[in-house]
Amino acid sequence: MATSIEIHGQSTCPYAWRVRLAAEAKGIAYAWIAYDAAEPDARVAQNNPERASPKLVHGGFHLRETDVITAYLDEAFDGPALAPQSHQERAQMRLDMIRTQALYVSGSTVVDDTVRAAHAARMEDLEARLERRGDTDGPTLLDVNLIATVARLAGKELTIPAHLKRATAWWSNYRNSALYAATEP
Repeated sequence: MATSIEIHGQSTCPYAWRVRLAAEAKGIAYAWIAYDAAEPDARVAQNNPERASPKLVHGGFHLRETDVITAYLDEAFDGPALAPQSHQERAQMRLDMIRTQALYVSGSTVVDDTVRAAHAARMEDLEARLERRGDTDGPTLLDVNLIATVARLAGKELTIPAHLKRATAWWSNYRNSALYAATEP
């Protein structure tokens, strides 16, 4: 069965990974089209000549910007809801998604004592966010954002301190999940 959803992007882009995570979590069939593949799919030239990462193509509809794409997938397709039903809880989740950006350490940043200290404070904030949110039945749009971000940090040897029990359990759960395995760059 051909899929009408194309997710375009660079193979290692954490933002494109977030879109794939959301599609997987919703159970949406999609074609992953990495423009930096050794032999790129012909759909790159047709639907993503600018090499945007990520970019969603759904029929004739083209969309960019990670959080907009993941919200679109959640709202436009059947499957488990990735956002809370309550307006207030959704607003809090969106705020937490924006704050997730503060966890990120860019690819060019040298990891020194200053970066490690800032990271420790950010991990405390992550713990508080996960505490406030409580348990969920499945991944949320916040989880989608956090999975890609925390994985990127782990690649820089910036891990979640062991004393942060909720964050450590959350990461272990997702790091060892089928969702992670199916989408990992």
